[in-house]
Amino acid sequence: MTSGPAAPAIVEPTPAATSGVRAPAPVVLSRVLLTDGTPAVVRRLVPGDQDELLALHERLSERDRYLRFSTVHPAHLARWVALSLDPAGPALSLGARVRGALVAAVELFPTSADTAEVAAVVDSHWRAHGLATVLLEELAVAAGRLGIHRLVAEVLAENGAMMRVLENLGLPVSSTRDGDAVHLEIALHADDRYAAAAEARHRRAAATSLRPVLVPETVAVVGAGRRAGSIGRAVLHRLHVAGFSGAVLAVNPHATRVDGVPCWPSVTALPCTIDLAVICVPASVVADALEDSGRHGVKAAVVISGGLAAVPGLPDRVRAIADRYGMRLVGPNCVGVFGARAALDATFAPRAVRAGTIGLVAQSGGIVLASLESWGRLGLGFSGVVSTGDAYDIGTRDALAWFDENPTTELVVLYAESEPDLRGLARTAAQLSRLRGGRRALGPGPDQPRGSSGTAERTTAAAGLPGRGAHERGWRWRADGRCLHGGGPAGGAAARGAAGGAPVGPAAAGEHGQSGGHRSCGRRGTVRWS
Repeated sequence: MTSGPAAPAIVEPTPAATSGVRAPAPVVLSRVLLTDGTPAVVRRLVPGDQDELLALHERLSERDRYLRFSTVHPAHLARWVALSLDPAGPALSLGARVRGALVAAVELFPTSADTAEVAAVVDSHWRAHGLATVLLEELAVAAGRLGIHRLVAEVLAENGAMMRVLENLGLPVSSTRDGDAVHLEIALHADDRYAAAAEARHRRAAATSLRPVLVPETVAVVGAGRRAGSIGRAVLHRLHVAGFSGAVLAVNPHATRVDGVPCWPSVTALPCTIDLAVICVPASVVADALEDSGRHGVKAAVVISGGLAAVPGLPDRVRAIADRYGMRLVGPNCVGVFGARAALDATFAPRAVRAGTIGLVAQSGGIVLASLESWGRLGLGFSGVVSTGDAYDIGTRDALAWFDENPTTELVVLYAESEPDLRGLARTAAQLSRLRGGRRALGPGPDQPRGSSGTAERTTAAAGLPGRGAHERGWRWRADGRCLHGGGPAGGAAARGAAGGAPVGPAAAGEHGQSGGHRSCGRRGTVRWS
């Protein structure tokens, strides 16, 4: 992907030029996924980011700089960057960081009360990763908060890549050719096309990001204890019994071998690259284990350890480490994960997980263990299991996206005690329902006859999950994502990911699924424009 459209010429803001334009509001930190599943952190850029933003522009090739700045002379670049970050000015700049480095930015320059010009720049090493697209999605959210309803961009006609980015957002776009430039206008009102495009982008990125979690080639168990009853030892044993198709390594500074597996004193000492680290150490040293994992280039981590919330500042530190190194994170306080495709059983379940066609995602470890045990006795098996636990990063919507992309999954069961991105979850569940022909996980939907879900009723009863009477008092969703009714009991509620409607409650107060025009901020910091 080439750089973005040309930025406006450097002019000092005047009262006439900014009349009626409100100052940019603070933008919360957002964690987004690139097309290859790499996590990126998006936030508003401030004057302290000036040197990095300037360096990002200066790294552009001569041609890229020409495409990016057709109206600004390079000698004025530093001044233009300073103006774009001036908190007293009307401009708003968002930056995307990958593994701590600023690799892309978009700028919004209000030109009237409801219109703003937009420009973008992407590091040459990070093109074709969807950075401009995710930044523009986040910018659309911020623009709406400022009362801006239309974005305009001046793009050189030869810069076809950037024009495709703007046109493929899914928002209404009109264009006018003027010599060697194209004037684009983007209306910031979402319709079905935008919702479908945004959902498809998220689903593909989320599913790709879970490959190192559920189909890793190498797994390291950090905290593989010598004691037979330890969690780390149990995970190591499960991996062995399942016949994991990749390499398994162990980390224990006090042992040379555990359960026949060679041990190394730390993650950084491991002799090969690691896709997945399963962390089973005391809460007080979880951050250290994650830091070592990030430094070693580990792609994802499952933190089984619990009790992190009892250590002041530890949850924020753990999230910050995952952001800094671009790792996806399951947990903490979880049972682990299972992936049938790679014969991966990274759980501490007392018995082997049976492979099959059911996808299970649940926050409650008790529900996961009960389901594995009870459904296994019924002869039912799993294509994948994700125990999200406290869900610092990977949540129920991400797991549903994985099962949507997994052709061996015929049934998805979701148990959610809370869900920050309720609307996003409903959209992903509705998409899964349409693609999988309306097969159900827990009883009939609002438009289905009773008695049409024999397998679902058996699995519900076996696991001790709420039956029809319980979940029908919770939130209900149609296939188009609209809320039908709510008011279920407090506590967890089971949800259908592969059904015609998906109860995903209990919902937070005020989450009444009207389509469009609502923005939700999840506990992971993600802000989506819907």
